[in-house]
Amino acid sequence: RGVRFPPPAALSAAARGYLGAGSAIYVRTVGKLWGYSYAARAAASLGSVPAAAYALTFQLGVATTQLCEAVSLAMQALLSRELNRRSALLPPRGGDEGDEGDEGSPP
Repeated sequence: RGVRFPPPAALSAAARGYLGAGSAIYVRTVGKLWGYSYAARAAASLGSVPAAAYALTFQLGVATTQLCEAVSLAMQALLSRELNRRSALLPPRGGDEGDEGDEGSPP
């Protein structure tokens, strides 16, 4: 039978969804970079002690963010593994013939 590809309308809808999410993340990232740059410039204009305090707190913030991201990724991997394990225990769903019954749906 070969490989079945989704219809072009479905691909177009998926691409629009990804572009929408991607553009929001891009705007967020640019905003964060602008905010960091503005805060660094403001701290530098106050003198060396405030600039050093800003640099210290910025580095602590970056380290905390990296730690939280690592925990988040680990939890996503564990959750995915658990969901895959549980879905393997479910009875198989109906055939490809458009079976609308829900005898294979989870309780």
